[in-house]
Formats: sequence, C-alpha cells, structure tokens
Amino acid sequence: MVRGLAALAHTALPALALMTSACTEDQRAIDPFPIRVDLSRGPMTLAMNVGDGPVPAIIDTATPLTVIDPLVAGETVPAPRRKLVTVTVIGLNPDGDPTIPRAEFPDTAALELHPCPDDGPCSVGLEGDTVDFRGVIGGDVLSRSSARFDFPTSELRFFPGTSGDSSQLGDECQAVFGRSFAGGGTLRVAGTEVLFPSVRPVVGACLDEARTPAEDGGSDPLLEERGTDALMLVSTGLGITVLASSAYERYRDATDGPALEDLPEGVLHLASGAVPVRLGSIGRLALAGTLGSGSENDNQDRGPCRELFLNRLMAGEKCTDPDAGIESCPCPDGSDFCSTAAAVDLDRSIEVAVLDDGDPVLQSLRDELRPKTPELDGILGTEALASLRLELDYINNRMVMRCLVGPHCDTLPAVRNKGVLARLKECAEREQELPGDGIPDGGLPDGGMPDGGTADAAVE
Repeated sequence: MVRGLAALAHTALPALALMTSACTEDQRAIDPFPIRVDLSRGPMTLAMNVGDGPVPAIIDTATPLTVIDPLVAGETVPAPRRKLVTVTVIGLNPDGDPTIPRAEFPDTAALELHPCPDDGPCSVGLEGDTVDFRGVIGGDVLSRSSARFDFPTSELRFFPGTSGDSSQLGDECQAVFGRSFAGGGTLRVAGTEVLFPSVRPVVGACLDEARTPAEDGGSDPLLEERGTDALMLVSTGLGITVLASSAYERYRDATDGPALEDLPEGVLHLASGAVPVRLGSIGRLALAGTLGSGSENDNQDRGPCRELFLNRLMAGEKCTDPDAGIESCPCPDGSDFCSTAAAVDLDRSIEVAVLDDGDPVLQSLRDELRPKTPELDGILGTEALASLRLELDYINNRMVMRCLVGPHCDTLPAVRNKGVLARLKECAEREQELPGDGIPDGGLPDGGMPDGGTADAAVE
C-alpha cells in the first residue's frame, strides 16, 4: 500500500486526499507576524510540529493533504493511516533556524505515510542539491485561510480571506486569476473511501523565447502575438519548474531551441522517488488568466498567449493607434476593444526539468484534473515565482499576483472596460519604480505598490 500510494506522487503525493471531514469551521490560531521560510534551495521549507516535536517540513501548494512521515531508522515502516492532529507551523528565527511557532491548525486529518520508495529520508530537488523532509503541509491546512506567499522576502502570511472583489483588486494594480483550483476525487486509506475537493492551483502559461528589444533591431516584442500555450500546476514544494516533454517539444518547434535529446541529463528527486529528466530552459514565461462568465462578446478560451497579447493591446490602446502597426485587431466581431483577463509577464529565462509524458507523476495528475481542465503540461516551481507575491484565495477560487521586484516582472491587471485604462497606465508607471532584482537593504519600500489585502491576521 505504501508503494502504491507513493507511485502516484509528485513532490508530495499529488493523488492524496484533502481530509476535511474532521475539521470544524475556522479553527486556527495565527500569529499576526509573517512566517519566515527558507527558499534558498528551492522548496519552501520550515518546520512543523504535530505533537512529537518539530520536524523539517515542506509547504506544498500542489499537495492536497498534510503528510507526516513516521519513518524511524532501523524500524519497519508502518502502514498508512489517517491521523487527527494539531499542526503547528514553525517559522525561522533571524539566524535561519525554525524555532518560532507562528500558526496552529487544530483538527487536521493528516495522512501518516512514508511517501518515498527507499527506507531512508525522503527528499526533493535536483540530485546533488536535495532537501530532506519529514512532513508536508498541504492544501488541507492552507485552504483554511487565504495564504500569501512573498517569494522575494521568503515570507508566508495567513489571512481570514482576501478582501475586495476582482474589480477592486485590479484597480489596486493586481492581477487576479479566477477559477484557479482544480482536481479532487477519492482516496482509499486503511479500507475507507475518502473524498477530497479541488485545491490544486492551476494557471495558464505562455512559453516564449527571449525577445530582442526593438531598439536592437527587432520589432516591438509587445505588439506580436507569439508563444506556446501551456497549463501549469503551481507548487511551492519544488524549486525547479517541471515541463512535460510534449510541452517542451511544442516550445522548441516554435522557437527553434535545442532538441530534447541534446539537453543534458539529470535526476530529479520527488517524494515518490528519483526520476530521469533533461535539463534545459525557456526564454521567458508569462502567466495568464481567462475571462469570467457573463461576457457575451468575448471568447472564454482564447488561450494564455492570445490573452497576454490582447491585454497588452487593450491596456495600451494599440488597436486605435495608427502608429502601432496593428493591421487587424484580434477582438471578436472586428471590434477595436474587448475585455481581457489579467496576466503576469516574467521577462527572464526559466530553468526547467523536462519529464517524460509517460511518467506516473504527470499521468496521475492529468487523470485527476480531467475533464475540467486542459491537459496538464507541467509544474511551476518557486524559482519561476521568485519576483512575485502570490495569494491563494481558496474561498473565492482565485489567485492574486503582483510583482514585488523588477525589472524582469510585469503585472498586467485585467482590462475590464475602457474606464480602467487611465488607472492601468498609472499602475504601469508605478511598477517602473519597483526595486531591481533582489531585495534592497531595509526591505521593500513602504507604500510602493498598494497592498490590496486585509490587515494582518490576528490570533483567533
């Protein structure tokens, strides 16, 4: 049973359930201060305590269930079982050691299980730079609040919820991605069928080559429709981004990049064990949402690359600018304006581990996400998100993102109507004032981009 469950895993058991039946509503105690985490080696790590003392743990947005590894050196691995525990999240102190209890989540129905196939410590990451863990804090804990991840400052905060509707958040210069959580199903544990809901965060992505600036002889890169569409699962439990071989081949065909067989070989350690990968990169990556329901004139399934392109055109009023060179505006019915979804453009190279499409990691995730989502193309790791603030608003089924550092990050709020264009221009101007890559001494400047969230969570 242990090996059968482990075969369905990625960084931390993607096929495992979210056990919420034992959770009473809103039971949590949250420190008002941010939780410091370690992102230096890729996965988001800290410590957790379920009553037996702190153990090294990974926070993984892509895992729907909290996992406790019962392995004791020299002893037989016990059979998997459900276990009702209080999860205490322990953040890092100024010296980088996990000693500060910051959040407590009672009545968490975790799974006690040794996920990896070896009788030794489980680890994740590229071979030669792996991170050992004894526990995984998953979606059953995270979804009891709104979870905010500030990747540039290595901080996590929990809030009772994300304040403001999508229009308000867009006016506050944030990119809102609706219909963000997918998956769900059933899992048999200790002879019992358990339901788990949709808590895996998925987002559309546009994979593109590095662009030549217009002043260097290229055409304006913002006025071209280009790129390869993909669907990615967001994981804070993995550093490097994982890309299915079929998605890489589509990207290569579009960009004339290196052949898959010419990429160097590597080994990626997942919670389910080590898998062979090819190590490469993509020139740039953008994340793009889809329009919500109720839009009568717009195609809801334009794809991430066209959505990104349309956002750039509409926000800059390029379809009505005779100097922009747009011969045919790609809005429906020949219109020169249409609403567009939000996007975040990451203007830098992204390292990827290319995984064979037949690997059980991808197959198990795809089986779970069908038919409500397109075919999953990969797993988006923390290294790709390094410039961003990401807020997972589970209650409202949305993600909220914005760039915290630049210059290789561009937040593109949704273009709802022509009335927001002046505000979007103000947002673009303010984003030019973001600090460069990396956090300056003294932290991020106060009052830079508006927060748009609730006040810090109080102890409940």
